[in-house]
Amino acid sequence: MTQRTISQYSILKRLGAGGMGEVYLAQDTRLARKVALKLLLTEFVSNEDRLRRFVQEAKATAALRHPHIAHIYEVGEADGTHFIAMEYIDGDTLTAKIRRDDSQLIKLLQHLSQVAEGLAKAHAAGIVHRDLKPDNIMITRDGYAKILDFGIVKLVLPPSSNTATGEEPAEGETASLSVQPLSTPGTVLGTVGYMSPEQAQGTIVDQRSDIVSFGCILFEAATRRRAFEGDSFVDTLHKIIYAAAPSINDLNPSAPAYLQRIVRRCLAKDPEKRYQTIRGRYVPAYVFALIYSGLDNKDQAFQWLEKSYQAREASLCFLKIDPQMKTLRSDPRFSDLVHRIGL
Repeated sequence: MTQRTISQYSILKRLGAGGMGEVYLAQDTRLARKVALKLLLTEFVSNEDRLRRFVQEAKATAALRHPHIAHIYEVGEADGTHFIAMEYIDGDTLTAKIRRDDSQLIKLLQHLSQVAEGLAKAHAAGIVHRDLKPDNIMITRDGYAKILDFGIVKLVLPPSSNTATGEEPAEGETASLSVQPLSTPGTVLGTVGYMSPEQAQGTIVDQRSDIVSFGCILFEAATRRRAFEGDSFVDTLHKIIYAAAPSINDLNPSAPAYLQRIVRRCLAKDPEKRYQTIRGRYVPAYVFALIYSGLDNKDQAFQWLEKSYQAREASLCFLKIDPQMKTLRSDPRFSDLVHRIGL
């Protein structure tokens, strides 16, 4: 396979495999750049209607332009092989970053703030990732987060026509499900451990499902453990649907206490009780200001407060009395912001 050329892409080496096919590092001979080339499995493309809908959704994702979303260059076919050419990210997965003992929480939170911005862009375009997890987030050598693999995304349709998607888990109690991008209600899609309750039950999902996945990643970054872990696949699904996640501070007493409040809201079983997508935003900027304030990173805190101010977020009404903002009150930037808000 390493000597094979598909369209203008010369395959260099195998990078890995997923539910839809194998991924290779390839050289784009026309534009002289490296790409990640995903070759779709034969069984995936055998259904013409499913392939047509997948291509339609891949094109919608390719239209996104955001620094924290890996770009799709092309969805094509050559000599009977269907492929997706994507931006190649030279770096580490967020999983690898989380597992390193020397990874600082503040750095992980910075990466996750970038992930939130990328998801906000996708959500504003009506696109739900549906399989957000640390393995689908790459961190470049210069510290930028990139969301990968919108291959099982759903282009959200109006409520009257929106359907759940996915495929039943493969036999055995594995952590990662074999998935397809489109199927029918009542089936399961995603990676167990990062699913929303809606996904675990096979019901209709929207952007708020990604918020649960984001909360699971935030929990894991703070504790180095998954929010929902069971003795079996079925036990894990049961916990996702019914059980509360463990307390962050029980597992990591040094983590800022308010992270528990943020994660709890992200992981709410009822979608209406989670953070909602408002004005194209994902988790409100004020939340990240809280995080950085608690970590005593004033510059980042004020950057996020400024974003919150520009978005006219209602949370700013509590700025003067919020105990989590106590560390910022002696800074002249705090007084300036309070004056501009009119508090």
